[in-house]
Amino acid sequence: ARFAAAYALRLVRGPAPLPALRACLSDRGEEVRAVCVRGVGERADGTDLPRLAAGLGDPSPLVAVQAVRALAQAASACAGAPCPPLEALGQLRLRLERAGEPGGYQPFLALFQAKLPVEARPLLASLRAGLAGAPAVLDCRAAAALDRLEGRLSESQTCGRGEVPEPVRLRLALGELAQSAAEARTRAEAGLSFLAHPDAGVRAAALGLVGESGWKDAAPGVRALLGDGDPVVASTAAAVLGRLGDAASGPAILALAAGGRLPPDVWPVLAEALGGLRPEGADVLLRRWLGDPAPALRLAAADALKQDGAVIPEVPAVSRPEAAPVQPLPTGARLELETRRGTVLVALDTEEAPRTAAAIGALARAGFYDGLTFHRVVPDFVAQGGDPRGDGEGGPGHTLRCELNAHPYTRGTVGMALSGPDTGGSQFFFTHSAQPHLDGRYTAFGQVVSGQDVVDSLLEGDTLLRVRVLQ
Repeated sequence: ARFAAAYALRLVRGPAPLPALRACLSDRGEEVRAVCVRGVGERADGTDLPRLAAGLGDPSPLVAVQAVRALAQAASACAGAPCPPLEALGQLRLRLERAGEPGGYQPFLALFQAKLPVEARPLLASLRAGLAGAPAVLDCRAAAALDRLEGRLSESQTCGRGEVPEPVRLRLALGELAQSAAEARTRAEAGLSFLAHPDAGVRAAALGLVGESGWKDAAPGVRALLGDGDPVVASTAAAVLGRLGDAASGPAILALAAGGRLPPDVWPVLAEALGGLRPEGADVLLRRWLGDPAPALRLAAADALKQDGAVIPEVPAVSRPEAAPVQPLPTGARLELETRRGTVLVALDTEEAPRTAAAIGALARAGFYDGLTFHRVVPDFVAQGGDPRGDGEGGPGHTLRCELNAHPYTRGTVGMALSGPDTGGSQFFFTHSAQPHLDGRYTAFGQVVSGQDVVDSLLEGDTLLRVRVLQ
């Protein structure tokens, strides 16, 4: 009840809730304190800096994560030294000795993922040195953060003590460089230099960097990737060209969309690109897609057509034969996930998400998950895995309908990752804490019953050694 009250207060606009949020910074519940720190940070004035800094030393990593984010947000507004929020973040060094505890690396990961001013370079370098014994991927996260401040790839080229594969290092670094304040041309050229990399995930990340740069002169270098053999890379190239407003590529993108070479799951991306460029004949394809069975494609097509103020007709969805149903799991079925950090046991919700639980169980029985990684970790939010590509763009080759239910997203809930309505597949996520904004939006199909400390300790690149169903 206290968490619900604090969460509601955080969502109230304006300064009125600030006194109550300040008062609950000392609540006995860690999730309550965390949401109160977040609420104070979103409204903080100069007097709240000591309160937020105190959160860095909180026994709970969840609270420390939110304190890091609040101070980093305040520091991003600094215009040179001195920068009191940045100086306060220096107190994070005191947590170095506890970094190896469950969830202990999360506050540092949160800092390395945050948007910081260039004055944060000494702090990042100092914390990176203090984490010399931490998992190698954290070293690369710190290196990528430093490269983001520099606006060029440097530290990431040699990070990870030889333990982090080059494609992983590059994907992290290119993703961070996309958020850099460096000149558009500098960022775009960095992305263009990796468009021929043998790893599809690196090519896709490089395209993302070019797209974020907005440098229109990069378009000729991107066009060649419309013919890439990887469908994600090809569709990402189309999306980037759409963002760059490259009208010359419009006919090629239309041909790519109509040619049937790419799988349907990337068609929504192509629809968005066509909506921006509008080559001749695009409307015919977009209107055909209005009747596709996939909700994500229908929505993308409708949005694309609306850009010209078109009236969207009522088009019935085309029926498509469904795959043979998977054998349902019995009540009480569990999922056991073994990682190098320990084992997580999940009670599957076979009552409220029977199709999803059965589909995940079938993948586990087939050994699909064995050897895959957790490709995305956002502290005090989620740890996400189950992607055979390892970059967040992969799946099992089929999609699942959503089974929205009354299962709330509390600490340790397991949910189905989506890229739009009814687009679930193999990717799933664990929650680190309650996330009410996910309720009724993503299929919740399980709950951690043991091993939450393992979930809290997961980092990007951690491997699923084995996943099996227990009945």
